[in-house]
Amino acid sequence: MNSFTNNLNVKSSINVWLNAGLPRNKLVVGIPAYGNTYETSPGTHMVGANAFGLGKEGQWSLQKGKLAYYEVCRNIGSYWTRVMDTTQGVPHAYYYNQWVGYDDTSSVQRKVEYILQENLLGVMIDDLGMDDFADNCGDGKFPLLSKINDVVSTAPTPIRPTVGPFTARPTTTKATTTTTRTTTTHRPTTTTPKKNNTKEKQQTKTATNNDGSTI
Repeated sequence: MNSFTNNLNVKSSINVWLNAGLPRNKLVVGIPAYGNTYETSPGTHMVGANAFGLGKEGQWSLQKGKLAYYEVCRNIGSYWTRVMDTTQGVPHAYYYNQWVGYDDTSSVQRKVEYILQENLLGVMIDDLGMDDFADNCGDGKFPLLSKINDVVSTAPTPIRPTVGPFTARPTTTKATTTTTRTTTTHRPTTTTPKKNNTKEKQQTKTATNNDGSTI
């Protein structure tokens, strides 16, 4: 096995991001529900061996260089040989000149346990449609997704780390003062003009003669 394979694992990939300054609570690790395939020399199946191109397309996925998990597990159940890589902690399988590296339920469990141990934000699966949704391999429907859920749901609740070098601001509670104003309602004052009870005296014109007598 080549020495460079010591760094081809999830732990090394996570450390690259953390050493670059990414906060743990922003890191989500993806787990594939498919395997990457290559064409190799017949009988040569170790990690790091020379590849001469992409592997053959799957019977249902129909894409060169990739096999859905439900295709991988069916192949292993028939004529492919499965090998567990103890350095990377994941399996690979081969048949003649075809090689595939993938995740199964055992490697998924180890990865999720490590993600929880490192107190990272979470885990995702890519692509859910490539998990064994129809139980073709006898491990139940969606065995990879189910394994992720089992490990996460039974794990103790972790303490979320603070965000990188930033310090959270203290929460300040302002006292609220309620001022109640006293309102006095004044009744409107109505001024009624007083009636003049004194009748206006009628002016009587009096005509007098030149001698002073009244006409």
